[in-house]
Amino acid sequence: MTDDFERAKNLFLKGNLFLEESKFVEAEDAYLESLKWVPNRASILINLSKVQIYLNKLDEAQINLDKASVSGKTPQIIINYGLIEVKRFNYSLAFKLFHEVLLQDPNNLEALFESIGIAHRDKDYETALHLLDRVLKIIPADAKFWNLRGNVFYEIKKFEEAEKCYDQSIALENSVAEYYYNSGNAKRNLDKYDEALQNFNEAIKRNNNFFDAFLNKANLLYHIKKYQDAIDTLNEVIEMKPD
Repeated sequence: MTDDFERAKNLFLKGNLFLEESKFVEAEDAYLESLKWVPNRASILINLSKVQIYLNKLDEAQINLDKASVSGKTPQIIINYGLIEVKRFNYSLAFKLFHEVLLQDPNNLEALFESIGIAHRDKDYETALHLLDRVLKIIPADAKFWNLRGNVFYEIKKFEEAEKCYDQSIALENSVAEYYYNSGNAKRNLDKYDEALQNFNEAIKRNNNFFDAFLNKANLLYHIKKYQDAIDTLNEVIEMKPD
C-alpha cells in the first residue's frame, strides 16, 4: 500500500510539473496513471479535470469533478465547474459559481480573475473595476492586473486613468511589449504624441514582430505630418505582412 501511494504521489507531482509548463496531454497521462494506484483520490481528480478543461474534454472533466465532489465541493472544485461553463459559453452560470467561491474565500485570485474576465466580456465595467481593485489590494505589485485595469479604463475612454495603469505595469515589469503598446495608445488619445511614439518604439524594441505597434506608430507619424517616417514604418509593416 505504501509503495502504491509513493508511485501515485510521484506521478501526481509529475503531472503538476507538466501542468505548470502547459503540457496538458502529458499532464493528463500522468494523472491518469496516478489514479491507477490510488483510485478516486480527490486531489488527482481535481487536477485531472483542470487539464481536461484545457484540452476541451469537458464531459470527462465534469465526470471527474463529480467523483471528486463525493466528500464535498471545495473552492477549487467549484472553480473547475465554473471553467467548464465558461468553455460552454454559459457565462452567467460560471459567474455565479465563481461568486460562490468568493463568498467562501474572498481573496481567491483564480475566482477573482475569472469573474473579471466575464464582467469585462459582458461590458460590465463597474463590476470589472471593483473586482480589479480587490485583486490589487491583495497583490498590488502584479503588472498584468494593472494592465488589465488599464484596458477597462481604456474601453470606457478614461484615457488618463488608463495611462496611469499602463505606466504602473511598465514600472513593475518593463520587459513586456504589450504594456508599452497600450501606454502608447492611451498617450495617443491624450495628444501626448512624443511620449506615445516613444512607447511604440519601446514595444517594437521588445518585440520586433509586433504588427500593431508598427501600424500605430506609422499612423501617429502620419498624423503629426512626419510623412517619410510614416512611409518607412509602413514599408516595415508590408515586409512583415506582404498580403
